[in-house]
Amino acid sequence: MPFTYQRTIYFSDTDAAGVVYFANLLSICHESYEALLAASGIDLNEFFSARSIAVPIVHASIDFLHPMRCGEVIQVQLQPTEIETYKFRLNYTIALANRSSSDQIAASAHTVHVCIKTDRREKTNLPESLQQCLLQAIESA
Repeated sequence: MPFTYQRTIYFSDTDAAGVVYFANLLSICHESYEALLAASGIDLNEFFSARSIAVPIVHASIDFLHPMRCGEVIQVQLQPTEIETYKFRLNYTIALANRSSSDQIAASAHTVHVCIKTDRREKTNLPESLQQCLLQAIESA
């Protein structure tokens, strides 16, 4: 089973039409990535403040299937794929927890992350702790 992150949609997540603003859903996907890291024992402060390496997102894509509104509960299922020495892809399936199965999937997204040395902006190997986190998430799926 993929890693699952549950969250309520808040008013601040929505746009003038009352539905989740696209960039905010990508931010929620990133929250689920952070939750995965924390669940595997990675210190988030240390991971995101590392001075020698960074793991930026180099590609992001999202498809919306149903609107998500304030007060609805969503479940983000996160599945790492395409793990290579210096990069990986995360697939996200966003489901509405309180809807019937016929329209439960509200969106799907993916992000591609590349590990770089911050001083030279060159690709470098993923940290061992991150590799283990991603592999464990795949094995538990």
